[in-house]
Amino acid sequence: MTDFKLSSKVLLSTITYIFILFDCPLAKADWNIETIYNSLGQEASIFVGPIALDSGDNPHIIFYDYEMSYLNYAYRDDTGWHIEMVAHYDEYKGGGVSIALDSNDNPHICYARPSTWQFNKLYYTYYDTEWHTEELDEPAAKYFCSISLDSNDNPHLSYDAGNFYRYAYHDGTSWQKEYVTNMDELGHMGYYISITLDSNDSPHISYQYYEQSNSDIKYAHYNNGWQVETVDNNGDLGRCSITLDSNDNPYISYFDSTADELKYAYHDSTGWHIVKGFFRFADSEGFLALDNNDSPHIIYNRYKDHYGYLTYAYYDGTSWQKKTVDSGERRHFRRTSIAFDSNDNFHIIYVDSISTSSLLKYAILVKQTTTTSLNGSTTTITVNSSTSSISSMLCGAKEIYGENSEEVELMRYIRDNILTQTPEGKELIRLYYQWSPAIVKAMEEDGEFEEEVKEMIDGVLELIGGKGRPTIK
Repeated sequence: MTDFKLSSKVLLSTITYIFILFDCPLAKADWNIETIYNSLGQEASIFVGPIALDSGDNPHIIFYDYEMSYLNYAYRDDTGWHIEMVAHYDEYKGGGVSIALDSNDNPHICYARPSTWQFNKLYYTYYDTEWHTEELDEPAAKYFCSISLDSNDNPHLSYDAGNFYRYAYHDGTSWQKEYVTNMDELGHMGYYISITLDSNDSPHISYQYYEQSNSDIKYAHYNNGWQVETVDNNGDLGRCSITLDSNDNPYISYFDSTADELKYAYHDSTGWHIVKGFFRFADSEGFLALDNNDSPHIIYNRYKDHYGYLTYAYYDGTSWQKKTVDSGERRHFRRTSIAFDSNDNFHIIYVDSISTSSLLKYAILVKQTTTTSLNGSTTTITVNSSTSSISSMLCGAKEIYGENSEEVELMRYIRDNILTQTPEGKELIRLYYQWSPAIVKAMEEDGEFEEEVKEMIDGVLELIGGKGRPTIK
């Protein structure tokens, strides 16, 4: 990092100016975003489970509206979104929701519902031509649950029952239940648990484990009995989710509130590997999914200088690339999840919260082959976008000032109306594509370096717009 900073002093005197003036590529990715539901309650009044896709690649979700005390099931088809109430009760006391679809695209749901003023009951419900509901366990304090279906469409659930984690599955005749946690872990349960099944229908579970003032991430899998491993115990960790690659290796994403960053861990033949340092300024949970090539993709919320960014990150085989899906001042994007359809198009569910309301939203970005012209040559590329003419890269000005700031608008104006008009300007665009990802990555990893870049940007803005805030007329 030090070598990069030293060697870039001369580079920054020219390239940073270029990098700033083209705050983003000539055309940015345009996400198709839809509002599914508007809660009139306060911030974070919607709790939504992970998204599920049916055989036609349509999204299905289950969510609570805390304000109205409704448990709702929603799905999208060619005519739009459809919402149906599954349960209603007078008082919500905590718990989780989760959904899975069977081979006929029917939903199976687990959720918690108040039993008394102090305890919840755990419920399992599924739909064929009507809803069928069962009480699954005796009343307990929390009941955060996760559900997955095996190759015979039988449900498998993991859930916390106050002082311990349990695993339940239906064998086609009746429910079978087991303890997942060791006896020495009793009383150390957290609020987050996630389950998935491998190619042999064996369960894999990630969960939060409290240890004094901090909490750890643990992984349990079944192999002639439950095998439990500590994945990470460095920090105050939680809000985890698990998925498996094509070889049944586990990937677990989780939030480190000590470092304000999202991390993920994966296991291979050499053990556990923790990926960190790339998803900083996170303020809540994220979600990881693997595409059809087992490449990781992450959706999470970045919150910096009172500005929220719903950020999509993916690994291109060399480095992490990031795109902003949604953003806004004092907005928090929570309860995120992502799923890939049969064509590797990705679908995102999230809650957009401000102080007075919460919006449940859905976003999709479709892969498309387009043609773009740069420096007189024409190149055909495949991009993750419905309208973009070139793949979106990291944008330094937005990183520092925010998506819709006056500074960014001025930079866009100069880029689009001055630099694109000459061969020299187009050459600067080429240099931007070459150098800006490295500079932004360095800024993310080193706050001091980011401040140095910001000082240079401020100097450029003074030269262009004079003292005070620049304006566009």
